[in-house]
Amino acid sequence: SLARLNSRLGSDFTEEEVDSIISRVGLVREGDKVLSSKYRLDLAEQCDIEEEVFRLSSKDRSKLTIENLPQTIGARNEKQLKRMKIRNHLVSLGFNQIQSYTLVSAKMDRELRVFDDEESYKIANPMTGDHEYVRSDLLSSMMSVIEYNLFRKNENLKLFEISSVERKGGNRQYLSIAFVNNVLDRGMLVSHKADFFDIKGVVISLFNLLGIDDKRYTLVRSNCPSFHPYRSADIMIGKKKVATFGELHPSLKKDNIAIAEINLTDLYEIKTSKLKCVPLSSLQPLRRDLAFNLLDDVYSSDIISVIKKAGGQYVKDVFVFDEFIKDNKRSLAFAIYFKKEDKSFTDAEINSLLNTIILNVTHKLKVELKSL
Repeated sequence: SLARLNSRLGSDFTEEEVDSIISRVGLVREGDKVLSSKYRLDLAEQCDIEEEVFRLSSKDRSKLTIENLPQTIGARNEKQLKRMKIRNHLVSLGFNQIQSYTLVSAKMDRELRVFDDEESYKIANPMTGDHEYVRSDLLSSMMSVIEYNLFRKNENLKLFEISSVERKGGNRQYLSIAFVNNVLDRGMLVSHKADFFDIKGVVISLFNLLGIDDKRYTLVRSNCPSFHPYRSADIMIGKKKVATFGELHPSLKKDNIAIAEINLTDLYEIKTSKLKCVPLSSLQPLRRDLAFNLLDDVYSSDIISVIKKAGGQYVKDVFVFDEFIKDNKRSLAFAIYFKKEDKSFTDAEINSLLNTIILNVTHKLKVELKSL
């Protein structure tokens, strides 16, 4: 495109002048195309032709002023901003960022798969057997870094890695996070063994950071064989798994390790609204407690979900505050906070809401009301 060439160079070349210049480097123009030359393989696109025209022409033909140049504002795009927010957030929580090799061994390629068993790219001529495959997950590399540190007596770790993963199904960006052994607080004065709830808290905080409300996703028990069967979970958005977190299976570790892997590519694509702020109400929330006997394997999250749906806009928060187990029978107690923005509840309104909640929970789930 002659117009594009002149626009970029700030010049007013004619077709004849351009033809004369490019012929000097062995190229020929036919219509709106320039035929490539086997002697100049570096000339492959429009910008290469423009460079040759500028280099071989008189310098006074191009007006070297900013008025003829496109003006753009340099800034990070939305995905880059989100990645920076995630990195800064994890660093503020005391994590250290790592960078590991993209190429892994056949063993590392197959272990700790979280999202799928899709075949990885294999290098045609690998330098060593340890760098034979392009990795499809980050957790195997994370475990390699953890082992390296543990062998050198660096035992209490908080690590994360953000990296692109080349898959046959497309390029994706993953985030891996790990707690190793003790979680320290106030120097080394207070500590506890890293567990499921530590890694869950970090993962949920990242979802909140990206503006993804807890109503947008669900937590289900993970079926990944590398994780502890009762201390791990998957995060599902619709039918798609976007994250897995929890403690490693006891057969795979000697030390206490809690890890997570998140598909950031899927999270970046979720549309979120701007943060909305409302003034604090002068009315205090009203608390009522309900306890339910679990007649089957029922998750507390299922009960909380039904309570919120049945209570509608008046239920502001629900928390589990007690668990009672006796003779293999289990019950959970929930604190429910009700609130109106304009006026207080009457006794009749609260009783009506509680009856609606009890009716919904006992009919939709295999539970029964327990008197406190």
